[in-house]
Amino acid sequence: MKPRSSTYAAVFSLIVASQCTIAAPARAAGLSAAIDAACRDVEIAELELRRYLVIDYPARRTQLESQITIAHAEIQTNRRLVREYERMSRGKTSRPFLVTLADARLTLLAAELRHHQLCQQKSNLEKFHGDQRRLYELHIDAARQRLESLLKAEKRD
Repeated sequence: MKPRSSTYAAVFSLIVASQCTIAAPARAAGLSAAIDAACRDVEIAELELRRYLVIDYPARRTQLESQITIAHAEIQTNRRLVREYERMSRGKTSRPFLVTLADARLTLLAAELRHHQLCQQKSNLEKFHGDQRRLYELHIDAARQRLESLLKAEKRD
């Protein structure tokens, strides 16, 4: 199924909003509560999509980018530290503690693993962004279809 254009979605939202607000006083019983609930479901689904696109996705992406930058800086710092310790280990007069060199290597490895994991998370976030967006759009479509069927049922009554 092709995603609907944003213009269509905006027009439909206005139509639904007008039906929900204008027709509400005219509905006294029967389907009124169900239609009101369906209107809220459409609005909630639209708000969830907007929140994902404007807040959640950009915030998570920015957070991952910041963490990747920090992990990259940690890798560079620890590589420099390991090089220095290894350089000192080659001399005959002074050697760093063996534990210190091992600790620096372990810290470097941990930073490299964290960097790799963060890059993978960012890649997955970007790769499945379209799928997540489509999922929210399907929630909107389902809520709209429910509302349309309730409005048709109300017209028949």
